[in-house]
Amino acid sequence: SLCNYLKNLSCHNAPKDIKQPTLQSFPQKVQVYSLHSPRHQAIAEAIVKDLIVGCSLLLSFVENGHFKHFIEIMDCKYTPVSRRTICEKWIPVLVKKVKETVLEKLATQSSVSLTTDLWSDRRLRSFLGVTAHVCCKKKGSYALESYLLDCMRFTGRHGWERIASAFEEITEEYGIRQKISYIITDNAANMKCAFKLVVNDGLKEVRAVSHTIAKTSRFTTLLHSSSQFKDKFEAMFDTSKTIPAANNTRWNSTFKQVQSLTALDHKALAEMCSKDYEDVTFSPCEWTQLKELCTVLAPFSVATDLAEGEKSVTISIVVPTVSDLNTHLLEMEETRMQCRPLVKALRQSLMKRFSGIFTKTNMKARDELKKLENTLKPSKSLTLTMHLSFGKKNRDRFPQLHKVALKVLTVPASSAPVERVFSRGGIIMTPHRARLGHKMLQSLMLLKCNQTLL
Repeated sequence: SLCNYLKNLSCHNAPKDIKQPTLQSFPQKVQVYSLHSPRHQAIAEAIVKDLIVGCSLLLSFVENGHFKHFIEIMDCKYTPVSRRTICEKWIPVLVKKVKETVLEKLATQSSVSLTTDLWSDRRLRSFLGVTAHVCCKKKGSYALESYLLDCMRFTGRHGWERIASAFEEITEEYGIRQKISYIITDNAANMKCAFKLVVNDGLKEVRAVSHTIAKTSRFTTLLHSSSQFKDKFEAMFDTSKTIPAANNTRWNSTFKQVQSLTALDHKALAEMCSKDYEDVTFSPCEWTQLKELCTVLAPFSVATDLAEGEKSVTISIVVPTVSDLNTHLLEMEETRMQCRPLVKALRQSLMKRFSGIFTKTNMKARDELKKLENTLKPSKSLTLTMHLSFGKKNRDRFPQLHKVALKVLTVPASSAPVERVFSRGGIIMTPHRARLGHKMLQSLMLLKCNQTLL
């Protein structure tokens, strides 16, 4: 028909696009970074330092599909590094860098203080940890610095000869065998352990207080194991309120547990437990005991926290702290407290554990102390962070004393620094990393504890 003819004619006479397609019309292949390019190296190093070491992420996460997609969105030119490359190249390179830096810093020191202890991971593999503590000069001022020298795999029996041999191997590697001034171990000689023993001695002597603390522990266990009890607790108080669980290796965790409990309202707590949980209901007498217990043990908790310091001078606080604890207990003995037997037991243990301080220090020489106080009155009192600055200002006046101060003030009052290493090891050795080899665990702990040197 005429209509179809005209329609076909218009289509036939329509202008045609005779241009050839250009390169831009085709999808372009992304030019990825070379493996040796600075950008690729920087990203790979940041992944290892910030994510694997800093955030303690699994080594295998770099091969996870979600991570690869994230990297593609962030920078499509980067090819994610493999787990094998991280384990065989990047981590050994960073370990070597850290050890060389520590060697350089220790080479400038005339004396080094060490802390050491043994630790077992979740697979019951033993490791010997050694930390070094020195006083370094930075921009004209002094600062305390700590380094993890090694967390060496330790096999066999824990005899003193084998421990000494492994310890010497670590010190020889860093060339500090002749520079060691003090070694702090986890025994009664360090302040943190001594305070723990004093408190434990006191609690063992007083059965009534021990019974009340045991009830506190049962209350906390129930709170963390029973959903019904947890719901009643949060309904009575608040979802933000909780009672921390105690740790057998830290006595002050029990103190903090009791402190958190006594911060609650006793009447509300008794009402909550009156019907179904009578075995964890605290009587007025028991509640008074817990309140008094917090008053008695609070200074011991403060003393323990001070002794665990790592960036501040701690050795100089030992004698004043023990003296203050003795004064505190003497004052508590004069009050009409239910915990007076505990106070007496604590003071007896304190006198026993720190007998050297009490026999070598004349606590009754009030006139001499008053004279000394008047002599020092023009000067400002020194805080824990001012000892080193005071030594810097008086270095020229007392050069020999300055050398002794740098040697002594670096000594930790406890073995807390090496115990922190093991805490970080526990973070690294998660259940998902139960198959992690001991050499890789050693390397990751060394990097984790020396992150400031990366």
